[in-house]
Amino acid sequence: MRELSKRLVNIKASPLTDWDAVVKEAKKSNPIIALNAGQPDFAPPLELNESIRKFSLIRGINFYTSPEGSYEVREAISLFHKRVFEIKYTTQEIVVTNGAKEGIFASLGAMISENDEVIIIAPYWSTYVEVVKLWRGVPVIVNSSQDFHLDIKSIRKAITSKTKTIIINSPNNPTGVIYSEKELRQLAELAISNDLYIITDEIYAIIAYNENPFSVALIKGMKERTVVINGFSKVLSVTGYRIGYVAAPKDIIEAILKIKSNSNGNTNSLMQAVVTDVLSNNYSEIKEFFKEINLIFMQRKKFLCEKLSAMGIEYHEPDGAFYVFIKIPKRLQMYSVEFSDYLLNRAKVAVTPGIYFGKEYDAYVRIAFSSTEEEIEEALNNIDKALSNIKVKER
Repeated sequence: MRELSKRLVNIKASPLTDWDAVVKEAKKSNPIIALNAGQPDFAPPLELNESIRKFSLIRGINFYTSPEGSYEVREAISLFHKRVFEIKYTTQEIVVTNGAKEGIFASLGAMISENDEVIIIAPYWSTYVEVVKLWRGVPVIVNSSQDFHLDIKSIRKAITSKTKTIIINSPNNPTGVIYSEKELRQLAELAISNDLYIITDEIYAIIAYNENPFSVALIKGMKERTVVINGFSKVLSVTGYRIGYVAAPKDIIEAILKIKSNSNGNTNSLMQAVVTDVLSNNYSEIKEFFKEINLIFMQRKKFLCEKLSAMGIEYHEPDGAFYVFIKIPKRLQMYSVEFSDYLLNRAKVAVTPGIYFGKEYDAYVRIAFSSTEEEIEEALNNIDKALSNIKVKER
């Protein structure tokens, strides 16, 4: 048989997806408490479910839309983005995507050429690196500071004549850190002075505990060089329905559409109609839903962090999203994959290895608090027992 594409030789499948498959397989024979998956456990808003029922019966909703999404959904997203994030994008500056992941994929494809360098701030969502490589760009990893904020000096040093863009994620997955306005202004200065683009992944921006995240696109001179990735899959608890969007300058959107129109065409037409409906006609109810889930996540975060402190486990308390990045106790002398595998088999709890977010983070694991407090408490009790029984080995 002829060999397959050489382009894929150095591309890895998503380790998060692969690990979740391992967890799902383990669930078939064991009562695993899954604190690894990045998806809320809430039921979607009532208004959204009602809208799905209504539009699923309407003839024509099941047909193609334009690749960028219907005019109506882009208009609804434009208004939503202005209301929530205080920045206006026209319908020509928005494309609706199959989740935020497609938005990242198509945006990088639209922006980078072969051997262009893309700075990625670690810890990072693993897909960033592989998509850059898939488009034949060069990922340049820059570790964040000790408190997981932007290390502006290191970013400056990493910029070369080949650098095209910088990818940031705030609130961050896996740390939950929200980058401050001050550090984003410093980043913006680097972008402007070096003529760089910034891709800002804001998929968790609705889930913020102390203050609303500041978008780098709000800074003077940055809207025209910023690509905003966002969506509704997580915040409306419909991850499987795949509904996201990109907001960016018109020329970037046009380039994205060359990719999208020749790949998957339009995003789910039913969900386009549903999102249009709930954002246009039920915004006040959706806003209340966001407040409710934020309150629940804040309570879960407090509960989880207090339990971790009582167990003597070091962690970084998140500002947003629904993850806690914890440090593996040094006495165990385990790396993250080994530790995660141990917890899966002995404690019947699934967490995510830190090395999946960058090779410098092998001493960490990520816990998602997108489960009930009862499940979180049971999981931590199981972990505590498993750790007390572990035999520390020599390395």
